[in-house]
Amino acid sequence: MHGAKRKSYELDSGQDTKKHKSRQAPWWQKGPLYHIYPKSFYDSNGDGIGDLKGITMKADYLKSLGITGIWMSPFFKSPMVDNGYDIEDYLQVDPIFGSLDDFKKLIDTFKAKNIKVVIDFVPNHTSDQHECFQKSRQKIHPYTDYYIWKSANEDKVPTNWKSVQISTHSGCCLSVEI
Repeated sequence: MHGAKRKSYELDSGQDTKKHKSRQAPWWQKGPLYHIYPKSFYDSNGDGIGDLKGITMKADYLKSLGITGIWMSPFFKSPMVDNGYDIEDYLQVDPIFGSLDDFKKLIDTFKAKNIKVVIDFVPNHTSDQHECFQKSRQKIHPYTDYYIWKSANEDKVPTNWKSVQISTHSGCCLSVEI
């Protein structure tokens, strides 16, 4: 391509940002995210369980690490059968983690520090205590097709999924579906 003009872009020059805005990398590509499992992150009230206030209290520390965002595992209301991934109510904070006001303060604190907050939202991980699950189980329209229901058959397993449990020396178990 002899004689062809080359285009060059200065993405962070501050000049003509409208023209080049679409070519800038998104925020999550500009720096690290810090994953937080709230239950084990920082306990603010001494009950042995990490909580939203504890995360908020560590905002300065997290900022000092140079992160661009935090990614939080679920903290929604849950019976905690599956470590918080079995959601009972997506609109409530589980009391072991605090309150909705605690979450709002967390958001405000991290926003002031220019740290993004990403929530691990898993709509397909409802608890058997979730209202939609309960109504689907009771065959209440329109919830009847929210879950796949199949009658048990004593002669045949419901799926071909295998389950394996691996015990460690400390007595802990890891369950793996293969």
